[in-house]
Amino acid sequence: MRRPSPILLRFPRPIQSPHLHHHRTFLTPSSSPQTLRASRTLPYSPSTLFKVIASVDTYPYFLPFILSSRVTAHDSARYPTRASLEIGYAGFKENFTSRVHCDPKTLVVEATSGEKGGSSAGGDEGLFEFLRTKWALSPRSAKETDVELVIEVKFKSAIYTAMMQAASPGVAGLVVKAFEKRVEEVVRSEGEGGR
Repeated sequence: MRRPSPILLRFPRPIQSPHLHHHRTFLTPSSSPQTLRASRTLPYSPSTLFKVIASVDTYPYFLPFILSSRVTAHDSARYPTRASLEIGYAGFKENFTSRVHCDPKTLVVEATSGEKGGSSAGGDEGLFEFLRTKWALSPRSAKETDVELVIEVKFKSAIYTAMMQAASPGVAGLVVKAFEKRVEEVVRSEGEGGR
C-alpha cells in the first residue's frame, strides 16, 4: 500500500525593501508605555480613602500581584517616601523599589519605579524601564469621593511586556476593586459607621 505524498505548502518569499516597516512581535518590547486607567465614585470621605492608599506597607494584604511591601523611608508627616515591593504573576516574581509621594492637600498618592525622563526613580533592578502609579481623589461631598487610578508601565523585558498586554484589560479595575474592598474593611474595623 502506497502512502499519500505529503502536501507541501509554499509561501511567497517576503519582499525585501528598505521602505517596509517591521511589525512588533512577541519578543520585541513595546517602544511606548502602556497606560491603564480605572475610576469609581465611592461612598467614603477623601481622608479615609487617602489613608488607605498611603498605607503602602499594607498593600500585600489586599492588592493583587503584590507579594510584599516594606516602607523604607518616611517624610516628616510619616507618609512613605520610599518602599521596596515584590510582585508576582504567572509564576514570575520580581523585587523593585518605588519613590512614593503622598500629598494630603491635593489628595494624590504617586509612586514611581525605574527611570523616566532620564531621572532614576527606583533602584538598579531590571524589571521596569519605569512604572508610575497615581491615585487621585476628588471629593464630591463630605462622604462621597471620585477615585482615579492611572498605571503607566514600560517593561525592559519583552516577555513581561507581552504578559502585561495579555493581562492589562482588567488590571486597573481589579486593583481599584481590591482597594474598595479594603476601604470597607478599614471602615468597619475602625467603626466609622459608613465613612
